[in-house]
Amino acid sequence: MAELWRPPALRGAEHANGAPAVSWIELFYDLVFVVAIAGIGHRFIAAPGRASAVEFVVLFGMLWWAWASLTFVVDRFESNDAIDRVLAVFQMFGVAAFAAAASREASLDAIAAPLAASYTITRLVLIAMYARAWWHVTESRPLVGGYLRGFGLDAALWALSIAVPSPARYAMWAAAMAISLATPWLMRRTQARSPLNASHLPERFGLFTILVLGESVAAVVAGLHPDQAHATTLAGAGAAFVVATGLWWIYFDNFEGSVVRRDPDRRHDWRPTAWIYAHFPLAACLAAAGNGMGHLITAGEAHESRALVITCSTALAGALLAMAVILVSTAGGDVASRTRRATARAAGALLAVAVAASGAPLTPAAYLVTLAAILLSQVLFDVTEHARAARAARTLRAEAGVTS
Repeated sequence: MAELWRPPALRGAEHANGAPAVSWIELFYDLVFVVAIAGIGHRFIAAPGRASAVEFVVLFGMLWWAWASLTFVVDRFESNDAIDRVLAVFQMFGVAAFAAAASREASLDAIAAPLAASYTITRLVLIAMYARAWWHVTESRPLVGGYLRGFGLDAALWALSIAVPSPARYAMWAAAMAISLATPWLMRRTQARSPLNASHLPERFGLFTILVLGESVAAVVAGLHPDQAHATTLAGAGAAFVVATGLWWIYFDNFEGSVVRRDPDRRHDWRPTAWIYAHFPLAACLAAAGNGMGHLITAGEAHESRALVITCSTALAGALLAMAVILVSTAGGDVASRTRRATARAAGALLAVAVAASGAPLTPAAYLVTLAAILLSQVLFDVTEHARAARAARTLRAEAGVTS
């Protein structure tokens, strides 16, 4: 049960000897993102093209950063009192309003003002959370003070953009996002005094990845609808399920999040930043691929679904490349093995793009089966690589035992 009043405390200091579980409020908070991501995904896939792709990246980026920003503050400063929960609910309200605006069948200019207003709510809630931490956690004031200045300027630009007409509004959005993204980077040397939790934060990113993969599962369900189920859609739905399963397999079989704790002895350690921010293109590409596959399952002839084929190929390639970055930025373990798996991800990305670029006269179902084959090859490579690494580790242990 939540306490009425419990001042924020450093999560790392309080849970130094344990692995803190994700709280129920965090899981409840994630629910609103399911609706929001589905809304902007459907908006993009309804009319795939360069302009809509840019719009999708912008809207998804706003959503992802709203989620990540709150995740970071909750990861560092734990409270879970009534005030903390109320603030999280206000944040959810802002995201829900954002989702409602993005789901409208209207141009971006028509929904820009409500999008900016709803996003301003999420930024103001974030500032309120950091203000509580600044007041109660004195040892973190150098870090939190920098965050308050950066995010405060960011929120002011979002608020002002509500009343500014386009295209100047979008320039303000770009400036606000640049300031917001740069703030943690500029404060990176101070972050070591208030480190991210090496067990809680990766779990949050893993849960968000599962959430986005749900789009692919929804695509399978849509393809299995009784009114649409026949041999072609069943084959496409089955292939889409294989793709989703393969993406889940190769991501979580290589999941290691200890890299998020920045090493204070390495002044220019790029790995935590790369690991965290690579999850944005990963999530965006997974969402686009899931929505694209959903539409391909019930699509007609190949020439009618060319844009969807290009979208799915590009999105799948982007997801595999993001996983490659996550692999090479992960600390510890068998570096050579991780490099080989990252190389396999890059090869899979090239194959996905090559299939779309070839212009082969594949039906949507046949194309989805091809994507499934690419993911199956990734899974088989990882299974083989993990087995090889395990044999090498056993050999080393045996040789060490003989030597001793």
